[in-house]
Amino acid sequence: MYWATLETTNYRFTAFGFTPEDALETMRATWEEHARQTSATWYWEDVADGVSVNFTRVGDGWRGNDLLINSNQPPRVKATPSTVKIKRERVKK
Repeated sequence: MYWATLETTNYRFTAFGFTPEDALETMRATWEEHARQTSATWYWEDVADGVSVNFTRVGDGWRGNDLLINSNQPPRVKATPSTVKIKRERVKK
């Protein structure tokens, strides 16, 4: 799977696709919907060069555009119900 990102001064956009072209097309459609909703004055052609496309797999871990955890490598810690703590908050009535 591929994911495309675009950062502007005010927003960070993310779009996914099975190919790089799919991810870019989804990003284009995302930008056009954003422009429609916000009356943005920039066109897709104005921002397209700022799009970054990366390949990823389920199980990969990223910080920005840097791959930190590669799903092809064994996990450092195996998550089991006893190792994962879920914070539960009480709902006040």
